[in-house]
Amino acid sequence: MKLWSRRINRMSYHRRFFVICGYLTILGISIYFLKAFVSPVVYLSTLVLDNERHLFIRPFNDKNRNREHLLPFRILSGSLHYFRVLPQSWSDRIKKMKAAGLNTIETYVPWNLHEPQRGNYQFGEGLTDLVSFLKLIYEHEMFTIIRPSGYICAEWDWGGLPSWLLRDETMRVRSIHPGFLEALQNYYSRLLPILAEYQYNRHGAGSIIAFQIENEYGSYGNDANYLEALHEMYIKYGLNEILLTSEDRNICLLAV
Repeated sequence: MKLWSRRINRMSYHRRFFVICGYLTILGISIYFLKAFVSPVVYLSTLVLDNERHLFIRPFNDKNRNREHLLPFRILSGSLHYFRVLPQSWSDRIKKMKAAGLNTIETYVPWNLHEPQRGNYQFGEGLTDLVSFLKLIYEHEMFTIIRPSGYICAEWDWGGLPSWLLRDETMRVRSIHPGFLEALQNYYSRLLPILAEYQYNRHGAGSIIAFQIENEYGSYGNDANYLEALHEMYIKYGLNEILLTSEDRNICLLAV
C-alpha cells in the first residue's frame, strides 16, 4: 500500500486522477460481484392472491423482465398423470390438452413409484422420468401444478405410500411419527430439489406455479404439526411458488 502511495505521489495530477479512478472502478466492480455472490437470490412466487382472493400472475416477457407487473389470471387445469401414460405419448396428450383450451397441467408424484425399495430412488427413465415430463410441459408453453405429497390417493396403490413403511410395526403414516417423517425427509431430499429447479420463477426450463402440501388431509386427520413439518421441508429444499392443500370441507390446518 505504501509503495502504491509513493508511486501515485510521483505522478502528475491528471495521471494521478485517472489511476485513482481506475482503482476505485476495480474496487466497485469487486464489491458488486461479491455482494451478488453472497446475497441470497429472492424468487418471487408466480401466483399472487389479493385481499379479495383475486388471482394474478407475474409473467416473464420482454416487457416485464423484472416481473413487476401483475396480470389477472385464471387457472384452467387438467390432470395428466405421467405415471399412467407411456412416455412416448406424453407430448401428444399435452398438445391435446392445450388445444382444448387448458393452460395448466396438474399431476401427482407417487412415492412408491420413485422409491420402490427403501433408498432405491428412480427418477431416470420410463415412467419415472419426471424431468422429461416437466420439460415437455415447458416446451408446450403450459404451466404445471405438482402434488408431491407422500400420500396422493389418486386411486393408486396405498395412495402412493411405499409398502416397506410397514416393516416398522409402530408406523403411523401421515403423522409426525419419527419413522414416517424420516422416510419422507429422505425421499424429499431427492425429489424436491428436482422440482425446485423446474419452478416457473426460475425462468430456465420451469413451468411449475404451485405445489400441494398434502392431499385431502382434512378428511383424514387434524394434526397441524404434521402439515407444518411438510411445509418446512418444502421451504428447506427451495420450493417458493405458491403452496396449497386440497380439502373437501371448510377447514384450515396450515398457516402459510
